[in-house]
Amino acid sequence: MTINVHLDPEVEKRFRSAVAEDGRTITDVLNEILADWALDHSYARLAEWRAGDEESQAFDAAMRTRRRDRQDDR
Repeated sequence: MTINVHLDPEVEKRFRSAVAEDGRTITDVLNEILADWALDHSYARLAEWRAGDEESQAFDAAMRTRRRDRQDDR
């Protein structure tokens, strides 16, 4: 999929600089950002749908921990 994004020039400059400092590509960073967003939103909806189910609550807690761990690794 191809996505066109119109960013404020200063935001684009800071984003490109931060990505370069990390030695990564913009595509890799955007894929990670979008995957995290989708994970947050899809599991949040699933949790609402299955509210009260202990197994679902444990799964949701594990997903939040996984995301927090990924952020700590950065």
